[in-house]
Amino acid sequence: MRNPDFDQLTEKQLAETIPCRGCGAPKGEPCFTVGRDGQRHPLTNFPAHLTRTKRAQRLQRMAEEENLTMTDDGLFQLAEPEWADVPVNDLVTPVHRGRTMALEGIEVRFTGTHHGADDDGRYVVVHGTDATGHSRSKQFRIGATVAVKAKQ
Repeated sequence: MRNPDFDQLTEKQLAETIPCRGCGAPKGEPCFTVGRDGQRHPLTNFPAHLTRTKRAQRLQRMAEEENLTMTDDGLFQLAEPEWADVPVNDLVTPVHRGRTMALEGIEVRFTGTHHGADDDGRYVVVHGTDATGHSRSKQFRIGATVAVKAKQ
């Protein structure tokens, strides 16, 4: 599960989400240094080795760019894409073709639209293909919206 406070982690907590290549500290444990007596002592003058901190920040930045979330155990998983309501008259075939949308509660891949008019006014028919390969379509009035999944 995603840690809800991941974005508010301190520098030390963020660094501890990955193992340290400098001192060999495992994930979840603080960095250490080996004293003259041969014993391991935790770092006192800074939160973690600089390479560990920079690597953790880089991984966090890459995860945000790739739409990944970090789990409590420090692993990454693909984030659930966001849904957005898009006006049907803004659906442009080349731009939206292949995007996932919801038609009558069924997820379909958008394939196109066509426009028309009847006694009640103008309309747009949205076409898509469901997971089984069947063609689906639904008629919407101009100004109506359809739920479209964000690009992945």
